[in-house]
Amino acid sequence: MKSVFLLVCIALVWLCGSVHGRTWLVAKDGTGEVTTIQAGIDLATAGDTVLVGGGTYRGPVWLDHKSGICLRSETGRANCVTLLPDLSGNHYNAGIWCWDVDGTTEIEGFTVLNAGWSGDGGGFNFYSSAASVRNCEVTYVMTFAGTGVFCEGKYGAASPSITDCTFSHNVGYGLNGSIIYCEDSSPTITGCTFYDNVGWWGVVYCVGEASEPVITECTFMCNRSDTDAVGCADGATPWIERTIIAHNRGVERYTVPTPIASL
Repeated sequence: MKSVFLLVCIALVWLCGSVHGRTWLVAKDGTGEVTTIQAGIDLATAGDTVLVGGGTYRGPVWLDHKSGICLRSETGRANCVTLLPDLSGNHYNAGIWCWDVDGTTEIEGFTVLNAGWSGDGGGFNFYSSAASVRNCEVTYVMTFAGTGVFCEGKYGAASPSITDCTFSHNVGYGLNGSIIYCEDSSPTITGCTFYDNVGWWGVVYCVGEASEPVITECTFMCNRSDTDAVGCADGATPWIERTIIAHNRGVERYTVPTPIASL
């Protein structure tokens, strides 16, 4: 098993752009160098790859000032690695949190599942960060603003790239309740699917003149929100093109319905 894992690592070096970096293997069964995702991230430096073997792990995961790292599941597919809540305290946090990382940071092939807490943020969270996220999924997560993706650029640009990801059966409630929340930030969202979510203020909700998200080739279907799909406030100017918005319907704010798909 370990030899196969090593071959996968070699094949992925070029994909993650870390020709001169090291690959840190994460495997729950002890066949890697570490057994937790966070331990692998803590060891990695710019140019390194943290390659996570398939299975279920406990979140949250923190990328704090860790620019230039490639965090990837073994197959690069969302169904390879699942992050569940840590079940400690009252937060039930399971997502991936990026603080002050630039666009050289890559995240690929993770599912965030069954998380929920009374606060902002959810599956993928970006504070003054510009990482790229590909082939990931956020499902059955319930928080306030940004249940799927939370972007805040108050203290520096937050412009992550979200590509080929799926957001389904999530609930964003409370003030600014949404599945993707952009505050003074401009993410690029491409090829993503939003299905059967509930967002009080919008499936995507943008706030502030510095918010200029670009949404391209996405699908919004069977969601419920106060807007059809994208809500704006305080001068935000999203750009939407080649995107399907269909079979969405309204929801009354200040209620917390369970997401149930219905045409």
